[in-house]
Amino acid sequence: MQDRLSGCRAASSGSHAWSEILAVTFTNRAAAEMQERIIGRLKDTVLGLGQPAEGWTPEQANRWLAVMLRHYGSLNVRTIDSLLHLVVRLEALELDLPPDFEPVFSTSEALAPLLDAILEESRQDPRLHELLHEACRNVFHSASRPRGFMGGKNLRDEVLALALPVMSPAAADLTSPARIRERLDRLTARLRETAGDMQDRLAEESLSASSHFLKALNACRTEPARRLPPGSTMLDKPDLDDCLLKASKGKASAGAVLAFERLSEAVRALKQEGPLLRQAQSIMPFVELAREVAARMPDFFGQEGRLPATFVPALARQMLSGRFGVSEALCRLGTRLTHILIDEFQDTSPEQWEAMKPLVVEALAHGGSLTWVGDVKQAIYGWRGGEAGLFDAIGADRELLAIAPTPNRETLPWNRRSSRVIVETNNRIFGQLAEEERARALLSTVLPRTLEPAVREAVLADACRRLAEGFAQCEQATLPEKGEGYFHLSRIDAEEGGDALGEAIRTRLLDTLDELSARRPWGDVAILVRTNGEAEEVAGWLMAEGIPVVTGSSFLLADHPLIVELVALLAFLDTPEDDLSFWTFLSGGQLLLPLTGLTQQELCEWAASRQQGDRKKRPLFALFREDFPRIWQQWLAPFHADAGLLTPYDSIREALDRLHVAERFPQDMAFIRRFLEILYGAEGQGHTSLSSFLEHWKSRGNQEKAPMPETLEAVRVMTIHKSTGLQFP
Repeated sequence: MQDRLSGCRAASSGSHAWSEILAVTFTNRAAAEMQERIIGRLKDTVLGLGQPAEGWTPEQANRWLAVMLRHYGSLNVRTIDSLLHLVVRLEALELDLPPDFEPVFSTSEALAPLLDAILEESRQDPRLHELLHEACRNVFHSASRPRGFMGGKNLRDEVLALALPVMSPAAADLTSPARIRERLDRLTARLRETAGDMQDRLAEESLSASSHFLKALNACRTEPARRLPPGSTMLDKPDLDDCLLKASKGKASAGAVLAFERLSEAVRALKQEGPLLRQAQSIMPFVELAREVAARMPDFFGQEGRLPATFVPALARQMLSGRFGVSEALCRLGTRLTHILIDEFQDTSPEQWEAMKPLVVEALAHGGSLTWVGDVKQAIYGWRGGEAGLFDAIGADRELLAIAPTPNRETLPWNRRSSRVIVETNNRIFGQLAEEERARALLSTVLPRTLEPAVREAVLADACRRLAEGFAQCEQATLPEKGEGYFHLSRIDAEEGGDALGEAIRTRLLDTLDELSARRPWGDVAILVRTNGEAEEVAGWLMAEGIPVVTGSSFLLADHPLIVELVALLAFLDTPEDDLSFWTFLSGGQLLLPLTGLTQQELCEWAASRQQGDRKKRPLFALFREDFPRIWQQWLAPFHADAGLLTPYDSIREALDRLHVAERFPQDMAFIRRFLEILYGAEGQGHTSLSSFLEHWKSRGNQEKAPMPETLEAVRVMTIHKSTGLQFP
């Protein structure tokens, strides 16, 4: 698909150092790939191979390659998230955060303790107690909220979901709960008053009204406010005569007609505003509780040393905006960065852009440039805030236009990544959508038939226009040196669906891989799926056939056998009576068992003997110490003797040395080194005791991964979202 490149440029002040250029992309792997390309192009220029960098001589490339490799950390290629984290770290003290704060990717996990503290405080604080009471009432009685026996989770979810929005500047203008209640009460009172006036007029003028109309008037006077206005169609009649019996039609006075008009106006007003006001009224207790959470966040984050990643853009925007004076981050970054390039811009969120914008303005103000690249048709991160409409909106931003009044926009004509067949297939399929009739035929099948014809036509016309504009000139050309390539689209049918369809897909996939294996190494192959569950299923198919495969979870530390046994060792040292941990370390079959001379069968038979007599009352380690004294003294006694004297990091280092792990498991050292990094980092965060680290590992261990070797010869299986910005042969 085609990319679009846009740029704003102020008056140039001449050449700039490479450290003044910032390249921003979306994922860590895409950033690493971009860095490798920069170094790779310079290497090709020096050696006269591959794709040399245009405009560079071998001597220039050699000189700058040496400089970049010596100062690789200064190569400003990073993700948006890492850039905003850098800003927040630079301003950590100003934000009352520890400079080494830990980002947490689960907002509910990070804020749950703070919310718990507020809920506990509500026992003594009448205002908080009233808020909590109202919020709980809304949780249990609102038809729009999920129901369940455990209402506490719903309340937490509602409050924590609002914690970030209430921090935005726009939240300062939120209407107070009192004003919402006052407006709703006024509308309700107006309806009751006009209904009473109408009843009085009917009685005074002896007008005979429809029983349905009389019943509706009575409901307006007596029903609870939440049920008003009643659903009677009589209240929607355009004329009073429509509500009267035949004998009274045409006999109503001007005063009665005026009373009916006022009643109709009161009904319309409550129908129009009532649902929104009631919804706002039901959510305001959660908003107020979220404000309580937000007000206490700075102190809480400072004490905990943890910050939810979702709050980083808002804090970065706050510090770079200048509302609190010129920040250190703006001084240090803004004055140094001159040219800013943003890749995959279609997936950038408004919060991320607003946070970065002060850096862009500063760069443009001293003669720099902003270049943003992307393809709105490839926007797939809307679920996490990405806004494809930003791509065009930036070019019309008045603040940027005041500095750089003539932004450029162009469609990139060349596809430098894909082979000819791939590009031509894209051109042939998606080029058809530039025709409005074709776009209309497609969209007509998507829009629901239940829409009003006029509404449906208006939506369809606008969507067709936008779709056609989006795909206009989407065709690209390939570079002459690109290979032929191959594209094949298969339709897979299964009569019975379900398992039959899965089996059909499995068979077709394995046949395709069998054909590929004859001419490409496994490391060249990637399989993209929609969900993590599908990735694990596909990986299972491949492993069953003996095909090497890696997925996103292949490098999870918590699942690696060596790490499982090392964590079990720490748990045993912390609590020797923990029989399960001792047995896991002893019988795991990786670290200790091969050194003892025992077999799994012998160990299991010994464990079964524990059921005899008084033995089952004693800890497992004590029995092992008695029954296998030589093994205990040689391999376990040193650990047991040092328990509690060493930090978790030192305990694991000692275990690795005593058990000769590096010599025995060289292929697994990437996992071991990553585990040591986590141990060391946890120690720096205060987790210096075994129990403290084990609690930390319990909450975070299932998220930690070892780095994936780039040269690994295995098929990659990943979701489409994870593949953004990457390429595979």
